[in-house]
Order: sequence, then C-alpha cells, then structure tokens
Amino acid sequence: MNKKDIIIAAMLINSVMLLAIFAFSKKSKSIPAENLFPKVAVSSSMVASHAPITSQVAQPVLKLKETAALAKVEKAKVSLAKKVEQKVVKGAYQDASITLKVKQGDMLEKIAKQFGVGVKSIMEVNQLKNTRLKIGQKLIIPQRIAKTKVVETTASEAAYYTVQPGENPWTIAKKNNIQVDQLLKLNNMNKQSAKTLRPGNKLRIK
Repeated sequence: MNKKDIIIAAMLINSVMLLAIFAFSKKSKSIPAENLFPKVAVSSSMVASHAPITSQVAQPVLKLKETAALAKVEKAKVSLAKKVEQKVVKGAYQDASITLKVKQGDMLEKIAKQFGVGVKSIMEVNQLKNTRLKIGQKLIIPQRIAKTKVVETTASEAAYYTVQPGENPWTIAKKNNIQVDQLLKLNNMNKQSAKTLRPGNKLRIK
C-alpha cells in the first residue's frame, strides 16, 4: 500500500466516524427529559427527617408568644374582676329605718323632706291609705345606708359614743375633737335627721 492509498483510507475512516457521531447526536435529542432523569420516590418520613432547623427553633418561640398572650388575658380578667368588685361594694346599700312619733304640726310631706325620702315610700312602709296623720302616731321612716364604710373599716378601727341627755351632734363633735360634718358623715345623717337623736343612741366617732 502506497502513501496515496493510506491517505484515502484515513479520509474514509474519518467520514464514517463523523456520520456515526451525527446520527447519535440526533437520536439523543429525541429522548424525553423524563427518561434522562428517573423519578425517585420520596416518603413523608424522609421529609420529616430532613425538616429545616428553623422550624424546630420557631416552635419554642411560638409557644413563648402564646404563653405571654394568655398571661396578658388572665391579667386583664383579674383587673376587670377587681374593678367590678369595687364598684359593687361602693354601690351597695343596706335597708334601715327610723321610728318617729308624730307631733302637733307634723305633715307627711314635711317629714318626707326632712329625712330625704319620698312620701310614697313612707305610705307603703306604714300601709297608709292617705296622707293624714294623727298626733302620737308612730311612723317608720325607711332609710338606705351605704355599706362602703362598713366594708372598708374594720371593727378594731371604729369607735362609738353613747348619746347623753341634753347632748346634740355639735356638743358631741366638740367633746370628741371631730368636725360636725365628719360626725354626720360617719353616721350617714344630715342636719335634719341629727335632730332626732335621743339619749342612749350610739354614734360612730371614728
């Protein structure tokens, strides 16, 4: 084989190789992408085992936030309960009454105004059919005494004084070194009702 034959053989071999490469490349283009990358089955246990670390950190933070929110709600409930309790105590009253003997010149309207109650209330308590009164007749005067002082002050802090013959709120206040207004306030009285004091009555002076 001479030199010319060797060159021709080499060229033929190269041509065959080029044709083979071209054919293979054309065939590879027609292969679907799904076949090139096979599917891999992923289970839920594999996902859980590879869960992000941030989710594990976030859970305690969320729990802390929930606990703090619940604490605020409980605190608000306690605060609201205290406010309601104080309001009930300050607005509470207890029923009381004063027995009055009708004197000459007394009228039901006058007595009602003196004690700060309604004529209708006096009539209901005494079962009166009209407003006419008789001298010597006994009337029950309904009163409402606030419970605030009773609740807020203990028995050890309170002090009482027994009214003596000839005494009145002014002399009693001076004798016990307190103001008349303070004495009346402690006993839920006004200047008109203070005139009905009798010896033996007990007045709170502290």
